[in-house]
Amino acid sequence: MRHDGFFAKIGRQSLSYDDGRILSESSWTPTGIWHDAVKLGYENPMNTIHLALAYNQSREKTNEGTFYEPVGQPYQNMQMAWYQYRNPTGFTASALFINLGFETGDPATGNEPANSKKVYMQTMGTNIGYKNNIWNVMGTFYYQTGTNSNDEKVNAYMLALRGRYAFKPQLFLYGGTELHPGQDPDSEKVTRMDLLYRSNHSFMGSMDYFRGYDYYGVWDKYIGLNWNPWKKLGLDLRYHHFSSQQPIDVDGTNKKVLGSEIDFTFTYPIRKHIMLEGGYSFMLATDAMPIAKDRPGNPDSWQDWAYVSLTINPTIFKSRF
Repeated sequence: MRHDGFFAKIGRQSLSYDDGRILSESSWTPTGIWHDAVKLGYENPMNTIHLALAYNQSREKTNEGTFYEPVGQPYQNMQMAWYQYRNPTGFTASALFINLGFETGDPATGNEPANSKKVYMQTMGTNIGYKNNIWNVMGTFYYQTGTNSNDEKVNAYMLALRGRYAFKPQLFLYGGTELHPGQDPDSEKVTRMDLLYRSNHSFMGSMDYFRGYDYYGVWDKYIGLNWNPWKKLGLDLRYHHFSSQQPIDVDGTNKKVLGSEIDFTFTYPIRKHIMLEGGYSFMLATDAMPIAKDRPGNPDSWQDWAYVSLTINPTIFKSRF
């Protein structure tokens, strides 16, 4: 429902903001990422503000309380606020705040009633950027505090910077870096950043080796080339170099380099609502990778991945009130 810039949306829905690093849609899973929420907002050409309230409860237990069972999303309640400012010069700035409520403790068992308590974790951050016909630069920072669903204190952050230069509209070079510090062994708090409800496939390589919550941390440096040789066909080639933030003991030697990944993808819109997409990726890992992933194996073995996807996304019904 919309009226004079104000809108309201109620029900099961996806939440996607900025580049989708914290909240995003997901087309890589059958169920996607959804929230049972009320979303309110206001939008005009330069300002956008969204508020969302969500609640999850698998079922009501009339004689033993309403201890939360993790069906759907792992939080019991969520409050989200997002604001974005943009002006005609190409400057944009946004701020995101999320408060998540978890119910920890023990559910009811036998004759024992539920023993539960509420804890809350806050995630906040900003995206600041500038773009024109040639340049597109964006910086990202997120900080996380409070208590997570495992009843652990949290003090975590992440940083990212990316940019793009267009040689011409059909050809551009891009690159960036992304840092996730990992777990500080000297800290009593969790220092690994939980990236919450996002499609991990969009970041740190198409093979999904890293998700930002890795124990030793991860530092991704990448560079890529995107080319549209014809009006519809899109080609993308990207190189990633991965290293850990914390040193990894490999046979008595501290190492940080984890490996390199090459990603190639293509897209071709067959019709207005039909998209053909495919890709091929391979990883060249070091002997620190099995330790970082806590999965013994031979890092010299060939590791690759390929896919072809056909997406059909028609508009079945659309109405305005």
